[in-house]
Amino acid sequence: MILEGRESSSPCSSFTPGNRKRYLFILNPAGRNGRNRFDWKRISKTVRKRLEGVAVVEEALTKGPGDAENIARKAVHDGVDVVVATGGDGTINEVLNGFFEHGDPVPSSKTVCLGILPLGTGSDFVRALNWSLSIEENLDRLANPTHRRIHVGCVECEGLEGMARQQRLFMNVASLGVSSECAYVMPLYKWISNSQIAYKVGAMHGFLRWHPRRVRIKLDNGQTLNADALTMVACGNGQYFGGGVKITPKGDPQTPMLNIVVINGYGLLGFLMGGRALRQGKHLTWPRVDSHIAKEVTIESKQKGDRMFFELDGEIWGKCPAVVKTFRHTVDLIA
Repeated sequence: MILEGRESSSPCSSFTPGNRKRYLFILNPAGRNGRNRFDWKRISKTVRKRLEGVAVVEEALTKGPGDAENIARKAVHDGVDVVVATGGDGTINEVLNGFFEHGDPVPSSKTVCLGILPLGTGSDFVRALNWSLSIEENLDRLANPTHRRIHVGCVECEGLEGMARQQRLFMNVASLGVSSECAYVMPLYKWISNSQIAYKVGAMHGFLRWHPRRVRIKLDNGQTLNADALTMVACGNGQYFGGGVKITPKGDPQTPMLNIVVINGYGLLGFLMGGRALRQGKHLTWPRVDSHIAKEVTIESKQKGDRMFFELDGEIWGKCPAVVKTFRHTVDLIA
């Protein structure tokens, strides 16, 4: 069901006193160079104690890319009450995609809710929700469950390594340009414990890899934007990416629209000089920056044979040309 406008949080009707529910925590133990495994060992007893009387706590540790999605899909099919993405934006993205299959919700005997317990480097979607990164506060949210239906984004494009055209969902931001180059090189810097430093180093490396492209961007209102020296195009369901950069400040997952931000003709020096404004979402007034609200946008290169990568929630996924749009289904989020 597509919701028009906002929906406030409401109590989960199936969560009644004395009625313990199944909570499955999905964790990538290798995340942040193994720090996720250490953090989970440190807090797992606290998790179980805080949810005592509310939930039967189960855990599933992933072994590689795609595992979180497959585990979540099986959990939804089996009727787990809450699937908790335990980690950062990459884990949230995989778990989100596990709620759907072939473009439709996974069949289940009940409404399964998505929960989030942030442990990851970026946690940008948590920022978009104005949540704290505090373990205690997020456990309180899971222990006193209310839910809201939120919208998610969808990218349709050619997959990597010659894979057929397909679609993938994103919770937060999908982007193309210097940002996707940054996402491509970021795994090289996961060893840096300070996330903001890691993202800054990755951003500089990404700028060195990127060269401006000629790109055509078609909005669903019929307007066409032509970027002759594209730096980046970002499509925001949420607001933040890159460890706290407010790239799409008008993004709102409670509305069925995306904030499309096109940055044209900026290099590394311009981004370094405007770093604070970027982080605060004040770049929309810059010259050669366009911001639009749309349900759907088509992005294609004007250079024949050019195949630019897309990143979704910080992970490289597919290639341009692409259609980015609001997905037709919503997700029940523990909020």
